[in-house]
Amino acid sequence: MKESIVVKFLIWLTILTAIQFWSYIYFDPAFVSGRLPVLIFIVLFIYIIFCKKPSFKNDPNGIERIVTWTIFTIFLCVIPAYVDYNQSLFPTAVQCSKLSYGLLMFYILKWADVRPKYILRVITIVSLVWVFLELVQQVTYPDFLFSGRYLIEGYVAERMGLWRFYIWGVDFVMLVYAYWFGRFITEEKKSNRKIALLVMLVFMAGLLCYCSRKHIYVTIFIAVYAILVARGNSKYLYGFIILAILYYLYDNFYVSFKEMNEQATNAQGSGEDFIRYMAAEYFINDFSDSPLYPFLGAGMEIKGSPLYYHIERLKNMFGNLGFYQADVGIIGYYSKFGLVGVSAILWYIYKFIKNWKYIDNWLKYFFIMKMILIIFDFWAIWAVGMTAYAFFLYLLDKNITKNKLKEK
Repeated sequence: MKESIVVKFLIWLTILTAIQFWSYIYFDPAFVSGRLPVLIFIVLFIYIIFCKKPSFKNDPNGIERIVTWTIFTIFLCVIPAYVDYNQSLFPTAVQCSKLSYGLLMFYILKWADVRPKYILRVITIVSLVWVFLELVQQVTYPDFLFSGRYLIEGYVAERMGLWRFYIWGVDFVMLVYAYWFGRFITEEKKSNRKIALLVMLVFMAGLLCYCSRKHIYVTIFIAVYAILVARGNSKYLYGFIILAILYYLYDNFYVSFKEMNEQATNAQGSGEDFIRYMAAEYFINDFSDSPLYPFLGAGMEIKGSPLYYHIERLKNMFGNLGFYQADVGIIGYYSKFGLVGVSAILWYIYKFIKNWKYIDNWLKYFFIMKMILIIFDFWAIWAVGMTAYAFFLYLLDKNITKNKLKEK
């Protein structure tokens, strides 16, 4: 069944909005990350409520329930924001819509019965452009047009001899990296396997050039893990290829990578990782003494509110190394949405593990990468991560259903 033009348009618009059109620096941030996400949320919400009534009868895997509960717990945060910080309900709800609009796409994808192949094709194209921009701008710098780092902080940092543009969309790149790695492992036709290997290596190069220590770790880890769990004699060939790649990386980038680690460890005397530990402890125990905080969090801040100024003060406590909710992963998510919000994530993890034997390996690769990063780079605290999560949940739901039918 082919997807309608409307559904295709919504898929492209949602993904491109989430990545802010590859962090194009000349787009108005107030529109791309402000008004446009709210507009998409309203359009999708109206379609869902008036055209397609939510129904859990056709939800044998329980994934739709998880999506619904996640959205509900996000909007619950208007209560502590109003009670504890006197934030108006409507502006806080608008902030919630900016985070959760991508989740609404799950319902559209499910009701339209969008083919997983089409979704993966779109994400592959978007991610190839992402890698192209990351690599080409290394050569063209100081001339560049795409940089999330520049949009947030007004400059581009250098790491390992590379410029870190921090283009939004790494979650989507990780998803298709896992997919094409899975294709490389399982493809029987030699020509298709070569194509899968080439595409996978392109995405691996992009993730390594992203110059984030934690993303470098998980990219290499999942490559080793995929080889170890592979079946058949071909795993030795795959192992040789991966070892060759790792040797090349070691030979060319180890010194720079080691220096980067030492700089992070020695920064400001205490180290970046120690600051993360202090921030995590603070957000668990000391961020708020409200009785609502453990259950519903503090809520999403709006500019000019007491909550907003409180968070800004924490960011500037130690110069460049302050307390950031985004730096402490799911603990930062807890500080916004409390244990009720975290319960939605735990539910998803439980469902994934429960259905482990019905899930293809490439989806497991992505799951493992995200579980490793959950303390440092939690997907659900960013709109782009939440949108990638929604598409992943749809692919997961379809995959479980397919494999259960095969077993029957």
